[in-house]
Amino acid sequence: MKLKKCKKNKKVKKIGIGSVIGILLLIGGITLYKTFALYEEKKEFDVLRGKIGEFVENDLELAMTVDGNHTNEVPSKGKYYVEVTCDNGAEGRWDYDAWTVVVGNMTKTKVKCMIEFKSPGTLMATTPNNTSAFWGHKESITRIVFENRIKPYANASYTYDVSDTQDGSVMSYMVANESDTSTFTLYIQGNGGVTANTNSHALFNGFVNTTSIENLEYLDTSNVKDMSFMFRQLENITSIDVSSLNVSKVTNMMDLFGYDYKLQTIIGLENWDTSNVSVMRGVFYKNKSLESVNLSNFKTNNAISIAVMFYECLKLSTIDLSNFNIDKVVDTEKMFLGMPNTTKIKANENIQEWILTLSTTDRPSAWSENNFL
Repeated sequence: MKLKKCKKNKKVKKIGIGSVIGILLLIGGITLYKTFALYEEKKEFDVLRGKIGEFVENDLELAMTVDGNHTNEVPSKGKYYVEVTCDNGAEGRWDYDAWTVVVGNMTKTKVKCMIEFKSPGTLMATTPNNTSAFWGHKESITRIVFENRIKPYANASYTYDVSDTQDGSVMSYMVANESDTSTFTLYIQGNGGVTANTNSHALFNGFVNTTSIENLEYLDTSNVKDMSFMFRQLENITSIDVSSLNVSKVTNMMDLFGYDYKLQTIIGLENWDTSNVSVMRGVFYKNKSLESVNLSNFKTNNAISIAVMFYECLKLSTIDLSNFNIDKVVDTEKMFLGMPNTTKIKANENIQEWILTLSTTDRPSAWSENNFL
């Protein structure tokens, strides 16, 4: 009897332990499910399954969001910052070149990873007289560099959150230059790059001692409407590459490069879609060192004001106006005044005739048919 009772007690203990283990597993399963169902109430994620390195198919489950919204499709390769979080001790990262997830340290049978695609932060808007953040030091900044990852500079003299939402998504760091510690290199950073504000008026206006603006490919201008004064009064810059800037939504380019006295070269203007621009007044105003400018794809079909556009471009030897359209233009005041008498102009017959009929207060009086190619 005692032996039977002992066996019975052991059996009860086994059943009890098994029940506890079962409950714990159930609780763990529910918790894991809830963790990966945060973004979809009462719905399961459609799971992507596949081989990652040496891992066996179905060992890895992936769920994705784009700016917090669940998706079953990997977004097209672009300016997204991607965060990967895995459970069970696995280590996930995003390969930006291959545009895929890489998972390491996968020692458990099953691993789930959350992949979050996040759009870049947006720069705050500014004004010509703004003295907040780095704009308050504009005359001390000699170099501006855009970067597509937020990586703080420990040696920065000044650090500013310059995101439109003040959430740290766009940061700026001013680092003293070794050659002159009273001047600075300005780094503007955002994970995945930086989105320019719809109103980018005067973004770099008055940075009179800046000699270079680098990595503009990390500045997304695809939603910008106001680009007036954006690169105005950069008095010491000699060259700028704007080939990566998307200006298809821009309506205002007033004084865009105005007063850039030493600017000799503007790279990439031939890539610009200016079909929505209505104000081009003073785009190259007093660019006294500019020798040539490729405007072969510049469209002015919606332009209303093109006054002083090339005023006092004293060295502009050639200019391509092949796509100019003046159907809606009402303001041409001093458009070409101060340009060389020898400037060569590429234009169709309509534009040639229009230029030659302008008042000599709007163009050099010496211009004739001989100036046209």
